[in-house]
Amino acid sequence: MKNEKNRKQKALDNRANQLNPNNEKYYKSRGYEKMKPKNKGKVKLPEGTFRGDYFKVLNLSSNRLNKTFHFRFQISQDASGNYHIWALEAPCKNYAINHPHDFHIYSNSKVCWDKDIKRFKDANAIMIVWAKRYVKQLEIIKFGGNSNTLERYNKKFNIPQDTFRGFSSRKSKRKHYRKREQTVRIRQDVYDQIKSTIGTIIPETGGMLGCFNPFGIVDRFVFDKHARVTRAEYYPNVKFLETVINDEWEEATSLFGFIHSHPYGFTHPSSADVEYAKKIMIENDEDSLFMPIVMSSSPGICQFKIFGYIINKAGIVNNCNIEVVSVKEYNKIVNDSVYDIEVDEDVTDAFDSMSEEEIMSAFDTMQINESPIASKDSATIPNYQSIRECNHEFSRVEHALPIGYLSDCTIIGIGCGGGRDYYLDMARSGVKRFYLMDGDKVTVTNIASQHAYQDEIGYSKVECIKKQILNINPKCEVEIFDFMLDDTITDSFLEEKILNKVNKDKVLICGFTDSFFAQARINNISLKYNIPLIVAQHHQYGVTSEIVYYYPNVSIYKPQDILADRYKAYRNGYKNSITSDGSPIFNTTRINSLCEKISIGMLLYKYDKTNLYSSFLTRKPDCNLLIIRQSTLPISSNFYDFFEENASNLSFFDDVVWIDPECEIREIEIGDTRKIF
Repeated sequence: MKNEKNRKQKALDNRANQLNPNNEKYYKSRGYEKMKPKNKGKVKLPEGTFRGDYFKVLNLSSNRLNKTFHFRFQISQDASGNYHIWALEAPCKNYAINHPHDFHIYSNSKVCWDKDIKRFKDANAIMIVWAKRYVKQLEIIKFGGNSNTLERYNKKFNIPQDTFRGFSSRKSKRKHYRKREQTVRIRQDVYDQIKSTIGTIIPETGGMLGCFNPFGIVDRFVFDKHARVTRAEYYPNVKFLETVINDEWEEATSLFGFIHSHPYGFTHPSSADVEYAKKIMIENDEDSLFMPIVMSSSPGICQFKIFGYIINKAGIVNNCNIEVVSVKEYNKIVNDSVYDIEVDEDVTDAFDSMSEEEIMSAFDTMQINESPIASKDSATIPNYQSIRECNHEFSRVEHALPIGYLSDCTIIGIGCGGGRDYYLDMARSGVKRFYLMDGDKVTVTNIASQHAYQDEIGYSKVECIKKQILNINPKCEVEIFDFMLDDTITDSFLEEKILNKVNKDKVLICGFTDSFFAQARINNISLKYNIPLIVAQHHQYGVTSEIVYYYPNVSIYKPQDILADRYKAYRNGYKNSITSDGSPIFNTTRINSLCEKISIGMLLYKYDKTNLYSSFLTRKPDCNLLIIRQSTLPISSNFYDFFEENASNLSFFDDVVWIDPECEIREIEIGDTRKIF
């Protein structure tokens, strides 16, 4: 053992001798010069810190929900010295990134803050306060179930067909009713809605009550204005009410009960009311239902009043008190939460920083104009240089369009004549990246047909569009190519200059060119690189217009299938001689507008397949060809049959048909009769 210990010590001594700065033999054998000491004397060190990306785990316990929520954060610093906070793990994360205004989160889980964060202490404090706010929002929307889902009450509510009807005798009341034990709270504005509708109309009207908070306060009311009623019967409009609760109410809203009015003197639910309430509970697996009765002031006999009752699944009816809660008090109740915070490491870095009150106040007043990027993968975080500023120019459309997502989308535009306003409007919709290709210059004839201006005559069309896009949003990235797409432009060139720079999941290629060969090339690019496509053109004199769109793996027909006759005509030597003469500017505006809606739908499809603008892709996957009637069609028109039904109803123009290419279409020499913008 002693020899072994001596051997190891000798080896350590030899290694130390080798690394000695004066050991010239060792360093010369390896090609190094003798190590010399540097910076003798005083050494001046700059201000700074050895700090890389910083990771922290928080476990927040909500006393009200009796749950512990797990968070994992990353704080990173960019080249400008600003800190950024990333929520790598959070409960119900997919729901949160789709509701940035509630959770202050966007762009692949980045915590939103409207100013640059200069100090690490502030970033650390913001992170902790943000996690508290996050849990508070989960309380408000009734968080439950596992850590990845919202427990709704997300089931579809079914309201069985039946009616609230008839009157009960006082004898039966004494048998069923118990002492007052509970109190149901109703928000003031909901109470006022009930009073102004059911409370002012002749009895036997009603509506539905909902709850969007975890504290059992009624904060939703829907007046059943489409119900069938008689003097002694209220028959709910089941279809209308189910549509409201399943499609229009917020995701975490639960059905709380029904309210309806009785004639004067009948202040209790009838036996039929109780039976119908039991059916609703059985249908939706509920244990109880709030069933208040209203005395309406309409007959002029009595004053408005609500009598509270709760009916359970067994049919037992309990009286309850009704308490009206002001909106201010309601907000205080749902926003007041108590937390126990468990952190995996010391949080002293949060001291001497922004106070919790300052941070929470900033969150409450902050306008978030960036919507989320719906990426579920938080492992790869983009290298943003700084937190994006709030886009106040989008404040009036941010609730309709996810601006943050669209800002990462790309438009590849081939042809920039009549499609000019299309590109400008896409920039106004939030798209920030454009690759535009067109070799034409603005001429005087473009003034009346392509939204051009006198001071642009002689300039490149792509240069003029770039200037206008940047005037709309200076943050846009616009790359222009002042030449036509022809056989000299290889796929390798397109890959190098455009396709390798874009996210294939967030790109759309557009063809607004009067060259069939360029359009055919665009179609091939779409298929080869699996990129969504939209092409558009006017027919002769602009009497009708055409849009063809294609979304890979969703649309049934490819552009080559839809335009098969046109491909055949050009293969047989056809040459187009039709111009766009006779098509006024408003025809171009009309087709651009429709192209914009379709384009937004395709860009948002992977973000949300069910959103307002994307649903046509799944609802009409076989109708990739759209024909717009721009003027009144003569009977001899090739497209008259498509619009014959509308024409007979005196719909003169501006209607659109979505055509299944396999439907029976008369051959109309499509190749001869059309010309793009």
